[in-house]
Amino acid sequence: MKYKTLCRGMLAIVMSAALVSNGNVLGTGMQGKTIIKAESSNDTPKDTSYLTISSARELKEFAQKVNNGNSYQGKVVKLAKNIEFDGVTVNNFTPIGNLSYKFAGTFDGAGHTIKGINVTKYGTAFMGLFGYIADNGIVKNLTMEACEFEGGSSVGSIAGSNDGTIYNCYNKGGNILGTGYSGGIAGQNSGIIKNCISNGNVSMKDAVYSASGCGGIAGNSYGSKIYNSANLGNVSFSGDNSYSSAYIGGVVGTVIEGSEIQNCYNVGKISDSTASQKMGAIAGWVSDKSIVANSYTLEEAYSVNFGTMNGVEKNIKALPEADMKTDSFLEQLNKNRGDNEDWLKWEFRSDSEYPVLIKLVDLSDCQMQWDKTAYTYTGKAIKPSVTITNKGVKLKKDNDYTISYQNNKNVGTATMRIQGKNGYTGTITTTFVIHKGIQQIRYAKSYKKAYKAKPFAVYAKRVVGNGKVTYKSSNKKVATVSNKGIVTPKNTGKAIIIVTAAETSNYYKKSVKIIVQVEKNKK
Repeated sequence: MKYKTLCRGMLAIVMSAALVSNGNVLGTGMQGKTIIKAESSNDTPKDTSYLTISSARELKEFAQKVNNGNSYQGKVVKLAKNIEFDGVTVNNFTPIGNLSYKFAGTFDGAGHTIKGINVTKYGTAFMGLFGYIADNGIVKNLTMEACEFEGGSSVGSIAGSNDGTIYNCYNKGGNILGTGYSGGIAGQNSGIIKNCISNGNVSMKDAVYSASGCGGIAGNSYGSKIYNSANLGNVSFSGDNSYSSAYIGGVVGTVIEGSEIQNCYNVGKISDSTASQKMGAIAGWVSDKSIVANSYTLEEAYSVNFGTMNGVEKNIKALPEADMKTDSFLEQLNKNRGDNEDWLKWEFRSDSEYPVLIKLVDLSDCQMQWDKTAYTYTGKAIKPSVTITNKGVKLKKDNDYTISYQNNKNVGTATMRIQGKNGYTGTITTTFVIHKGIQQIRYAKSYKKAYKAKPFAVYAKRVVGNGKVTYKSSNKKVATVSNKGIVTPKNTGKAIIIVTAAETSNYYKKSVKIIVQVEKNKK
């Protein structure tokens, strides 16, 4: 709906008037287990059409194409290297996509970083690397470093507004400022955000909507999912407080319309210079039918976990700073992943005192083996056996990578494409050859027949292959053969019946010889 985003603030007014805490339970579970089965998403499209971006100029040209109406639906756009803007020039970039023209393809950062974007358009909606991601759009494997986005409604480092999937993205030291729906990853989220970390300041000033939201990961979560993510930066409100129902949260500002927040944590400080907004260390407002589960906050972040809680909370804890730096907290985050294999594991690294998501490993840095590069046609699709290891650990097909094929059934050159997923990124494309197959004919080796015996059929059956079968006699004076393999003895002697399966596009020619010995009649 064209005006869905702009109308959510007004919708929230109506909803808040009717909110009651009814104790609805959307799922059950013990601590350390997934409360409800997480919604999965397709973050590996089958299309193999690529646009590669290697410079700031190419990134700007790509943005221009989207903003002129090319949605890139079904296509993959991939960063080939890190891209750095000067970080000083104001408005050195125009966000990709807007309310009229949304990005609907897949943008794969491939573990690279975009640094130094500065967009300052106070009052302008949909600010971020992407202004608007459509419901079938995907943005993944990307770090935004030291990027500044200042706008109106819907401002975030990765996206102003997201209806699709944001996966494995990182806001590193960037600052976000908006007047309604400001978030470290997305200002407004109606899709899925998972495996994301924000470590930058997020602010909202002069809220323009009632029920405006400002959060470390997302400002507003509207019927959406946020999984396995963390906020390490501060979240604040300042300025005009004439709208008394703005909500500030460490993870999300407003969690409404059946949204889910699972396995997230916040260590950023929450503040309001006007001392009049609804604030919570995890969320400012959680409406009925929404759920927050297995999530944590630093005790010092704010005095309460939720500004207003009308939904469901399960296994929510405020922890001392020391506890959030322990192996037991790390283990708890990983335990909470349950059977959601697309939720990345957490680890400690030297660049963070708190648990962070594992770094992506490019498949090109792994060790790969496949059984051979040449095969014989079998009539079935050929799929080489592939083994991939990373530092001695064997990767799991369909969990760590996927394999797709082209032209892998018929004779010729086939393509095998290995695509990393979850903790692995990158694509490796290789080829293998399919040679022609050998046809097989099952046959009787010889016959002995009396002179002037009745015609008989030789036994010859093609059991492998599809070549046309023909018959030929080496000595027609002794025996002839029809095109159906019927032999007629003519005279005494020996004839060779040659049975041939003709060559085809997938099989070599195959011939066998059947001996026919014609003898004198016995007296």
